[in-house]
Amino acid sequence: VEQSAVNRSAAGSNPAPGARFLCGAFLGATALDERMTRLGGDRHDRCLKRDLRQMTKSDVAISECQTVFQGYFRVDRYTLKHRLFNGGWSAPLTREVFERGHSVAVLLYDPARDLIALIEQFRVGALAAGLQPWMTECVAGIIEEGEEPEHVVRRETAEETGCWLGRVEAIGAFIYSPGACSEVCRLFVAEFDSATAHGIHGLASEHEDIKTHVVSADTAIGWLDAGEINTAALLIAISWLARNKDALRRRWGASPNVGVLS
Repeated sequence: VEQSAVNRSAAGSNPAPGARFLCGAFLGATALDERMTRLGGDRHDRCLKRDLRQMTKSDVAISECQTVFQGYFRVDRYTLKHRLFNGGWSAPLTREVFERGHSVAVLLYDPARDLIALIEQFRVGALAAGLQPWMTECVAGIIEEGEEPEHVVRRETAEETGCWLGRVEAIGAFIYSPGACSEVCRLFVAEFDSATAHGIHGLASEHEDIKTHVVSADTAIGWLDAGEINTAALLIAISWLARNKDALRRRWGASPNVGVLS
């Protein structure tokens, strides 16, 4: 969104040159600088955070939701309106949401050898986007109804790499494409023995053809720095590993503690 459009939405007219925003209020540059001085950096950050989080689900009114496509995945069509930042409500609007369930992704890490395991497989979405359709990724899978995320991590790792896992730790959760899809991915890092990671895996019933790759953590971090990672979960996982690898190795130690599917 162009800044001029944002300015018009918040202020109702074009702002003076150099004007900026603070906590949802429109301020001229001089007034902002004065208020920044009074607030101090920490308080300013808290103010911005509070403002960014002020809208909630209660500020959305859904008048209709209907399933308009049901195949391997589902598409729902919403008719709704929502509150506006400058007050009042939006006009009614219609949006389609792609429903495929929630998922997990896991970065397999061998702390003793400082190696990670990745998978490579064909992806039709990448083909449609004009990208290389064989993509390098983290192990990942859909959480079925009633399943615990960590159980899915262990099951999918066994199916896609043939490896068993030891310790598993949560990294965080993120939504892939909030403008169009409801999927939330829960991201993990898991201990594995890299000596067992090789070959081609996947379920024939799901037409999976998945190749396992083992690379050094530093190699993957180099890909990150060079802008060569183009899958979201892997990009986030390697970014996390670059910051936390040393602490993770101290926490897990150098001796593998590989468990079984539970």
